[in-house]
Amino acid sequence: MDAPQVGASKRIIATRFLKAGGYRITGYITTLTYAFMPRTPWGRRGYLWVTLAFFLLSIVGHWIFGWFAYVEEQRQHGAVIEVSSYLIEMGRDTLENWQSEFLQLMWQVAGLALLLYVGSPQSKEGSERVEEKLDVVVRAVTQNGDEVIQKIDRKYLREG
Repeated sequence: MDAPQVGASKRIIATRFLKAGGYRITGYITTLTYAFMPRTPWGRRGYLWVTLAFFLLSIVGHWIFGWFAYVEEQRQHGAVIEVSSYLIEMGRDTLENWQSEFLQLMWQVAGLALLLYVGSPQSKEGSERVEEKLDVVVRAVTQNGDEVIQKIDRKYLREG
């Protein structure tokens, strides 16, 4: 029986899914997931849209409340309220916030990835310990555990 097509109706897919039996269900899970997903741009990329909405709400709110703070500050000092001065001040504040937050986040992500790649002691459990645990399990499960371990060691060029 062929896997149902993504473009097929939900009813046909569900019927084929139920008739498939227990041993073939796993072959249909991916197809079912994509077939039942909404086809609109709003549904397929929901996380993107929610994140974009949060971003827009926060940036617009930041600039609106920044305007009120700017006007109040200018009035307290008896200065003229100028849009160009406000845009410069808010642009500087926005970029300062982004620099602080995004550079910190980028370092956390990139730095962690780099340290994991080079194998710093802070970021790894120790492959020798893990291999020893696996060796114990292989010996316990199989009768010829030492032979299996030696075969794997030769295949992957393990020293020791």
